[in-house]
Amino acid sequence: MDIGDSLINSAADGDIAKMSLMFAASYGNNEILKKLIANGIDVNSKENSIGMTPLMLAASAGHIDTVKLLIQFRADVNASDGLGNTAFFYACRMGHFDIVKYLIDQNMQINSKQTVFGMSALMLAVISGHADIIELLVDHGAELDAKDTNGVSAMTLATVAGMSDVVEYLISKGADVNSENNAGWTVLMLAREKGHEEIVKILEKAGAKEIVQPIH
Repeated sequence: MDIGDSLINSAADGDIAKMSLMFAASYGNNEILKKLIANGIDVNSKENSIGMTPLMLAASAGHIDTVKLLIQFRADVNASDGLGNTAFFYACRMGHFDIVKYLIDQNMQINSKQTVFGMSALMLAVISGHADIIELLVDHGAELDAKDTNGVSAMTLATVAGMSDVVEYLISKGADVNSENNAGWTVLMLAREKGHEEIVKILEKAGAKEIVQPIH
């Protein structure tokens, strides 16, 4: 008996079955996945650390065929882990363009947010510097000026990280150059604080202000 058969035969053993499912999804072993699911294991089972599902693990690891297989077996694309991440968020963060595009084609909500930190898929793509995914999300209607629970926007994240190309791109698409976080820091203030002189020039050219005047 090989390891695959051993895993499949253990599918009635609760935690062992779940662990087998998670490993198969993580490594893109579709044949074992098919047999485990056929044996009755729940395709939406969650692992015990932060509650990731097989779909999240496959999306995070970049296994597009496994993602498609799990969705075919009715994996919940909207399921979230203990940090509020979905498979869509993991794919955006890890830079798996083909999976992000596929999930968008499955009618994922582009502007959904993490339930814990309130970050959007666009923010996660910006954090990781995935320009192709940033453009894909924007082209499909990502909200440019959405903010997380700290009042941080995609523009803020790009500015703090010194991503001048991303800042220019977001500005070209109409992002707010005067975006301000909950502490009252504008993107221009943050650019100066971080010493990102090129971004300071880009923001000033686009009309950014050091201090945003309140609207009365």
